[in-house]
Amino acid sequence: MNATSTHDTKRSEDVRARINVLSEIAPRWERQVLRWSKRHGIGDRNTELLVYETLIGMWPLDDAELPSVRDRLKQYLEKAAREAKTHTSWIAPNPEYEEGLLSFADALLSDPKFCADLTRFQKPVAFYGFLNALAQVVLKATAPGAPDFYQGSELWDFSLVDPDNRRTVDFALRRKLLSKLPTLSLQGTAPDLTRSISKLSLPDGSEAFETTREGSVHDGVRLGADAGAELKALAGPDFFAAVGI
Repeated sequence: MNATSTHDTKRSEDVRARINVLSEIAPRWERQVLRWSKRHGIGDRNTELLVYETLIGMWPLDDAELPSVRDRLKQYLEKAAREAKTHTSWIAPNPEYEEGLLSFADALLSDPKFCADLTRFQKPVAFYGFLNALAQVVLKATAPGAPDFYQGSELWDFSLVDPDNRRTVDFALRRKLLSKLPTLSLQGTAPDLTRSISKLSLPDGSEAFETTREGSVHDGVRLGADAGAELKALAGPDFFAAVGI
């Protein structure tokens, strides 16, 4: 099974795809983090970096989702800090440290200058994160094995660890988008997977959905001349899946 997000993923595949971009612009990212730390720092560089990375990865496409960022981030940070067991833990919680950490997150998100600076830096990172994520979907859907799509990941999903990744999934929207996609007649040839990568995501994530569909739901797609296998589709009214055989 080829899985990129699960019920226990600490950061969704799309969040990680954005954060991975930072490794390719390390000098610029270092300068930015140092500027933020100088202005907002709490004296714990590892924790600060965790907060900044998480915000880069989880920042929503739709401004209507911005009000939820604060509570989602604070919930994630509390769990991450306790599981790191450096300053606090589930067995021996440190209320003073946790209050300081959550106050730090609150202060950042209450600072308009920080949010504007974050958004400015995050936008080009998100652009290349889209490319990373789409490429990953294509590889997952076409590589030997059974591609697994965790609930909600058919569209752009910037979830963090549970319970954030257990939020209600809008399946009605997914059915609506699926019904609008054209029906392809493959006639024994592989679909043109590059077509969906030629354009980036709309806020509703329809391009990501198209890549998923084109890469995985058509019956009898040859995986390659040397693969010796075929991709078979399993479809129902509310689901689709593909298995390499």
